[in-house]
Amino acid sequence: MHIKIDEPDSWDISYDDNSGWKGVRLLYMAGLYNIWQDNDCIMYSYSIITMDSNSTLDWLHHRMPAILNTEMQIEMLLVQYNLTTQMA
Repeated sequence: MHIKIDEPDSWDISYDDNSGWKGVRLLYMAGLYNIWQDNDCIMYSYSIITMDSNSTLDWLHHRMPAILNTEMQIEMLLVQYNLTTQMA
């Protein structure tokens, strides 16, 4: 069975205490976000941090987003920039 993002009936939305959530998961990408204000002008900016492409995507482009797969990777990024989860 194939999972299609635009067909919720194809999603596995089960949960159990041993395995946890089995449904669709968020994709976490490393990035920088900033709000800059000058008088009445507010500018929101976001940059995605990239890295060398892996062997799966190098045919398409030499760079790819830095994907954070684990809670530890997310925590390491926040600690590196001295951020709390609320600030992020």
